Amino acid sequence: MLPDQLRSEYRLYKPGEEWEYYLESIGEYSSVDNEFLSQICYEHYDRFNSYFPKFDLTRSRISRIKLTTKEVYDLIKYDGNTELDFWYAHIDGEHWKGKLSFYQVLSSIVETGTWFLPPVIIRHELAETLGDRLYGQPIHLIEGTHRVSYLRRWYELGNVPATNKHEFIILE
Repeated sequence: MLPDQLRSEYRLYKPGEEWEYYLESIGEYSSVDNEFLSQICYEHYDRFNSYFPKFDLTRSRISRIKLTTKEVYDLIKYDGNTELDFWYAHIDGEHWKGKLSFYQVLSSIVETGTWFLPPVIIRHELAETLGDRLYGQPIHLIEGTHRVSYLRRWYELGNVPATNKHEFIILE
């Protein structure tokens, strides 16, 4: 489990005073990848611990990898080993057109072909040693359902090349 010290009283990350206070309050843990901290510890602490109760931050490595669009499409699954297609309606619907600045996650995919914040993943084999859920195979997405779902749909529509590289935070 994540150390209790990493639990945040805030629920939505935004840069500024609250984030700086959080980093000060977690002491030595502030050296952990800040994008992992913001997505997992700051916003989804309880969910993460319920999915990975045997996770030990002191014995784990948090690093970065890049996967191609095709690898993202083929390899990354979500809870219950489901395909990440449940946010396709945001792209297929007309409500977003002309309003990209309204939703930064979608606008980043549409305008640059990738995301501005790397999603968090774990290999299925490791996930199974840390909890007892039905995780995605061969790679389980921990955080970033909108980002990955949007990229998959944008790829299906032919708007992003299969060879584009996308950064991820990976737990090892």
